[in-house]
Amino acid sequence: MSWRVVVVTGCAKVDYKMDYVVVRSIDQVRRVHISEIAVLMFENTAISVTAYALSELVAHKVKVIFCDRARNPQSELIPCSGTHDSTEKIRQQIAWKRETKEAVWTRIAVLTIERPEVFRAFVTDLMRQAEGEDGEAVLSERGKVLDPACCLKVISDYIHFQPAEKRVLNRFMAAVQRSAHEELEQETRVLMQNIQDYLGRLALQLDHPVTYETGENILPLLKAAGFQLDFGELPPAEALMEELSFYHRMMGKACLVLVSAKAWLTEEELRQLYSAAQYQKWNLLLIETDLKGISLDAEDHILIDRDLCELRYKGGDRLDE
Repeated sequence: MSWRVVVVTGCAKVDYKMDYVVVRSIDQVRRVHISEIAVLMFENTAISVTAYALSELVAHKVKVIFCDRARNPQSELIPCSGTHDSTEKIRQQIAWKRETKEAVWTRIAVLTIERPEVFRAFVTDLMRQAEGEDGEAVLSERGKVLDPACCLKVISDYIHFQPAEKRVLNRFMAAVQRSAHEELEQETRVLMQNIQDYLGRLALQLDHPVTYETGENILPLLKAAGFQLDFGELPPAEALMEELSFYHRMMGKACLVLVSAKAWLTEEELRQLYSAAQYQKWNLLLIETDLKGISLDAEDHILIDRDLCELRYKGGDRLDE
């Protein structure tokens, strides 16, 4: 679910790129995933916004508010089509049985393994399989065995962003190239033509024959410019959600595993993480070492105790010691 109220101030340009609302000002560029935005407010009339961004904001049911020169709310963006019985639908959903609500909303699986040696062996096995090695754990969906190297991402470092695997980066760069040739078609064509003209003139100035790549492939230029993912400027919790969202989009039906995340995240950060997982339908698994700490209603718990007995319970329930 979306939770952010984003206010754009000063002189800025707002556009939409690859599921992100991008705000460009004179001194910085900020990006916010569109699924996280509940309300977007333009504080003054010195802000420009693309039609593409407005269309996607409406499609994602983001409330867009425009302010006048005095920075007072003046109008908002309303879709032409909608539902006439929204209130009645909300009443019906409130009256749903608990089983129906749990079937609709994504539950967050939390696996707690109390014995350190078992915890270490299980996490190590998952990490190795995610890197393409053999292991004992089996990843499946509805009885179909999946390849962990293609569907599994294990995150245990919440300070440093780990570079993505080559296959995932290839998908990302392919998406970037599609964006360049579809959303910025004219700009990309002019840029590539200018580069070709420059290289041709440069070649004429040299005393020796040279060769260079021609065409509209922008990937070599992006690599030369060091174009890459960078979550380093974001707060740790926000960077983690950006990383999970990235792998979810790039890997398709990915199983996203967080190791000892509750030792790093506050209760509010966990709630935001779970909201993002429910909205974007992540397959999220938390692996913890003990029961001490936060337990939220959205969680489904599996406990492997020190005697290797398995217990299951819902988040928020008390478990007798």
